[in-house]
Amino acid sequence: MHETAAQAVTTATALPPDEFNLCTLLIADRRVAVLLANQSGAWRRRDLEPGLHVVTNRESDLLECPRHERTVKLLTPVVPLLRKRAMDQVLKEIQSALADHGGGSTAVGDPLSVPCVHTEAYGTRSSSVLVMEMVQVRFFHAAGPPCQNEFHELLPLPLRRRS
Repeated sequence: MHETAAQAVTTATALPPDEFNLCTLLIADRRVAVLLANQSGAWRRRDLEPGLHVVTNRESDLLECPRHERTVKLLTPVVPLLRKRAMDQVLKEIQSALADHGGGSTAVGDPLSVPCVHTEAYGTRSSSVLVMEMVQVRFFHAAGPPCQNEFHELLPLPLRRRS
């Protein structure tokens, strides 16, 4: 465990990225939130500003993944609800967006361009929502495709105050 996200990022990026399956790590504290992805033999870092973020298993610096783009668009109505702290409505909107199969859109032609993917060889296994507030982290998880599973809140994690 580290006292700051910066320390944890330093530790993580010192690990050989090729010794792990492809992954994206979220490292955060009250001041900093960072995504690290291990692709092409290196750790890539993306600093997250306060606000709504979407992370897919196709994390990239350019964020040109069609699934990412569609999910961000579908989640745009959530931002004002977050500002109002209307969490019940926020979760309903997020569940609906993450359960999207692209119905009626051009995304239907590309099964990998929608938030909830179902193909014979590949598909959405689960979805998670992380809400970082000043005093706690709230974690919601759907233990299967979000079109078939409800999000349930797991135990909130209190954030330590620095002395």
